Amino acid sequence: MTFKTGLKESIDVSQIKTVSKIDGKLYHSARFNFIHLSDPTQVIITVNGIENKIDLKPGYNSADVNLPKVDRRTEFTAKVKVGNRKAEDYKFVLEPVKEWTVYLVQHTHTDIGYTRPQTEILPEHLRYIDSALDYCDQTDNYPDNAKFRWTCEASWSVREYLRNRPKEQIDRLLKRIK
Repeated sequence: MTFKTGLKESIDVSQIKTVSKIDGKLYHSARFNFIHLSDPTQVIITVNGIENKIDLKPGYNSADVNLPKVDRRTEFTAKVKVGNRKAEDYKFVLEPVKEWTVYLVQHTHTDIGYTRPQTEILPEHLRYIDSALDYCDQTDNYPDNAKFRWTCEASWSVREYLRNRPKEQIDRLLKRIK
């Protein structure tokens, strides 16, 4: 294999253009990208006195560091220490980004027989319903608008679920049907 340029270790930092809410506080993320050509080691990234430790493997690695949300263009300096090497400073900028509220809607599409025969697809569809019920259980104590909701697109899956699953699972499904 022939390369036009040599491969060398590198570190770069860029902003992920999102605002995340963590424990009620708003954050921006800076992504640190590493090309690491040595043995596995640990990297310590320190920004604003907050230390983040990440394990580096040979090859490409990335790590996101959350920083308090900024309201104007703000310059930061990260101190990055790879393994036993001397720490180096990396300057980067975070800028305000438009805040959005994103609502995720779980969706499945049923097209039985299009990709594979029904006998091969059925176990997957039964497992999807099991997973949906698990997610419902896991979010029972969440606020109403944060609870997991799911719509089964086709009656075929439900019919087969009622025919093939153990009574406990069928009862879980029937409890969730509203």
